[in-house]
Amino acid sequence: MVGTFTRVWFDDLETDRGWTHGMTATQDDWQRGAPLGRSGTSGGVAWSDPASARSGTNVWANDLGGTGFNGSYANSVANWLQSPSIATNGAQGLQLRYARWLTLAAGDTARVLVNGVVVWSTSTALRDTAWQVVTHDIASIANGQGQLSVRFELTTNATNVAGGWNLDDVELFAASDAAPPLFYGNATPGTGNVTPSHGLSASARIGTTISVDSANLLPGGSVVLLLNLFPDALPVLGFELLVQPVGALTASATASGGGAASWPLTVPSDPALDNLYLYVQVLGLDAGSPGGLFSATRGMRFRVHQN
Repeated sequence: MVGTFTRVWFDDLETDRGWTHGMTATQDDWQRGAPLGRSGTSGGVAWSDPASARSGTNVWANDLGGTGFNGSYANSVANWLQSPSIATNGAQGLQLRYARWLTLAAGDTARVLVNGVVVWSTSTALRDTAWQVVTHDIASIANGQGQLSVRFELTTNATNVAGGWNLDDVELFAASDAAPPLFYGNATPGTGNVTPSHGLSASARIGTTISVDSANLLPGGSVVLLLNLFPDALPVLGFELLVQPVGALTASATASGGGAASWPLTVPSDPALDNLYLYVQVLGLDAGSPGGLFSATRGMRFRVHQN
């Protein structure tokens, strides 16, 4: 993240913090405990649940697979898991971040809501095979709100099944740099409708080495960072190119198994660079993107500063 990081709320799900759950149709199979790594095949398509939590021991999940359960959700159900009411303490620019392991049969729907507003939804087949850290910008919902609640939903049809939601490490946070960064343009999601994100490990102070850190990329995929003095807004190959390609510095990498990548960035010890603005975007080779080629972050403008 850029500059200061303010964690407003965090729950590693190891203890009962007041989450509630229920159903609007047929069955509520939300359970908190240690995942058991159940797996199965439905409609000729295999799915699997995690064998362990992302951190600690416990997760919240649809059907952990203990005694009397098989690890998969049922047909024709609608159920939900909701956080307790969370005080924002006046924080602005909030983001929601959580770890998920989600498997979903085609036609079934998973949604994430904040204060009743949908921030993410998919009804396409989805097969996470590792923990994915997902971030949603909820500033437009949270700014000016004193309390927030986060809700995860699952609605299924009458055909195939899968493992459903597994959740861990849910948090609300705000980030800023010495001069607030500007995120601009449109991001392009990749496989599973997961949208890449990026930020800086620290503010870009002259004479220091920081890193550009990206998340929510295709695990093991090829990725590239673009850095330039000028922005752009060029629709190309199914995504929006948000950094001027002419004269841009590029650096390639391979995303980790968790979909993360990082690039070191050394800011020279030159006072003349103070107040220089730079523009960054990260692209990931991802056949699951809308254009079938690249997922992409939004563009990010950040300022180089002396102090």
